[in-house]
Amino acid sequence: TSESFEQKLRSMLTAKIEFFRQNREFFRLYMSLRYPEGNAQQQRRQRRICQPQYQTRMKQLAGVLEVAMERGEVRRMDPNRLALFIVEASNAVIIERVIEEAPPPEAEDVELIASTILDGIRSSH
Repeated sequence: TSESFEQKLRSMLTAKIEFFRQNREFFRLYMSLRYPEGNAQQQRRQRRICQPQYQTRMKQLAGVLEVAMERGEVRRMDPNRLALFIVEASNAVIIERVIEEAPPPEAEDVELIASTILDGIRSSH
């Protein structure tokens, strides 16, 4: 499509956060049952290797990133590693949102993730 990478990124993040907000109680229960020993990160990393859906999602995002690189919207780097970074970073924020009693507005987290990915964290000073 003619949608820019930034538009695609913001749409993806908004949809992802909205989905987890709508299903917040389910995911809270799931996480408390699935990770009772508190070692969620290790189990998630091990499990993702075996999940075809995860690998498919990563390949799709890497493809979107590759197109964005070809258009000059994103600087050239390994699209697979960048896809991993984006997915895992957004997952971390979303998991925190599920756990928090009063998470910040969804738009704030979309902006945090998108602007950090697009602009980095270096001060403009």
